Amino acid sequence: PLASVPLVSLAVENSFILQKFGDATQASSRGGLWIGLSADLDGNFSWSNGDTYSYSNFTPGQGEITNYRPYIGNRSAVDGQYVHIVGPHAKQVGFLGETAGEWNDMPDNPSTDIAWGRQYEINKGVAEIPLSYFSISDAEVEEGEKGKIKITRTGGTSTEQTLILATSDGSAVAGDDYKKKTKTITFAAGETSKTVNIVTNEDISIESDETINLTLSASSGDAVPAQIQNGSATLTIKNDEFKRGNSLYTLVDGPSWSEALANAQSLGGSLVTINDSAENQFLVDSFKTLEASPVTSPLKPGIGNWARLYYIGLNDKEVDGNPQWVDGSTSSYRNWGTHGSWHWGGRNIGVISLDNSFAPWMREGKWALNVEGEVATLSGIDQIKGIAEISLGPTYSITPTVSSSNEGGEIRTNVSTSGVDAGTRLYWTLSGTGIDADDFSTGDLKGSRVVQSDGTITFAHTLANDLTTEGTETLEIKLFS
Repeated sequence: PLASVPLVSLAVENSFILQKFGDATQASSRGGLWIGLSADLDGNFSWSNGDTYSYSNFTPGQGEITNYRPYIGNRSAVDGQYVHIVGPHAKQVGFLGETAGEWNDMPDNPSTDIAWGRQYEINKGVAEIPLSYFSISDAEVEEGEKGKIKITRTGGTSTEQTLILATSDGSAVAGDDYKKKTKTITFAAGETSKTVNIVTNEDISIESDETINLTLSASSGDAVPAQIQNGSATLTIKNDEFKRGNSLYTLVDGPSWSEALANAQSLGGSLVTINDSAENQFLVDSFKTLEASPVTSPLKPGIGNWARLYYIGLNDKEVDGNPQWVDGSTSSYRNWGTHGSWHWGGRNIGVISLDNSFAPWMREGKWALNVEGEVATLSGIDQIKGIAEISLGPTYSITPTVSSSNEGGEIRTNVSTSGVDAGTRLYWTLSGTGIDADDFSTGDLKGSRVVQSDGTITFAHTLANDLTTEGTETLEIKLFS
């Protein structure tokens, strides 16, 4: 709309308009500039943008509708009074009693609506365009999912505005951890928010949370530039891989139990087998904070935050009330909710609740059986994910009982393993600069042992006391399978 001078600005905005635009009237519109104030034939003034009419700066004797009625009669072209701010060159076109910055009222088109109006030369106005202010906010995303970045607009919404959103590396690395993006975003007139997706990459590495820097900037092509109120934000990629013992745990997509199982198997694992209460609590502590805002099930008001249910490897495919672990494990640990292992109605696949928001009978860490694919077909709720367990393979740790020894001393080497079957034979060698069999009174330079039921082997050597003057020698122990 044309400019308004609301009460809050009083004379300050009026002076601003004269200062900034007065020189524009030197060659054209010498009589002044239209502003957004007008009146009906009864003398009721109003601003075109709806602001309250309180402040005015009329030249004495102006702003009164009766002044014009004797001159214009009932001409249909005139339907009220229209106000202009008198410019610094107004005296050149006949405004002799007015001072620059004061207001004067005229018909809509003085050059045609009144006989002498052409001389007044008022042919420009001052437009006032409310500025738009844009902000982005920090966000979090589970690794492998799309981060949803919300851009909000406040202030004026009457203009189309163009912005640029760009990503840059924080602790996350483009290509490895996320897909780099520079996106042009257009807000149509009236739009107040938009969401942009940032793609993150899934891996099965155990790592800390990582960050992506987000920068919002205004396009240089807009006639009215967008105002960036908050143009910097951080997208945090939440790690969803956790290690416990010799297993890695991560989330896999459904939406059905069978699809979650297939996705777990594609990573070299399976849906999780829970062996004891400690492992059960580990899963709750690790994964319960990863999901975004809770999503309420449409099944029953107030019951069913499905976003906190996850598939586990328990299933009762025979629907006989005797669920088994899908990987063939014989673990007997169970942690059923209040309703136990109900299997009526085709309930045959296991889920775990990671907090207390699903239902009174499914508190944090409790299990239940659900119908295969039931949740995958419901509308308006998040897809349920599965918890995958992936064996990290055998591990070996070599620990000598001493870090240094004099001649004649004993060195006992302890080896501990995980993921290695009892009865497996492991091989070892001793070597080093100047080291040979003469350096030991007991023990060989190479040998083997069978892994015991506790996953360990032990072998010992005694250093020879040969009374020979020689320098410090370094011994290297190597293990082979």
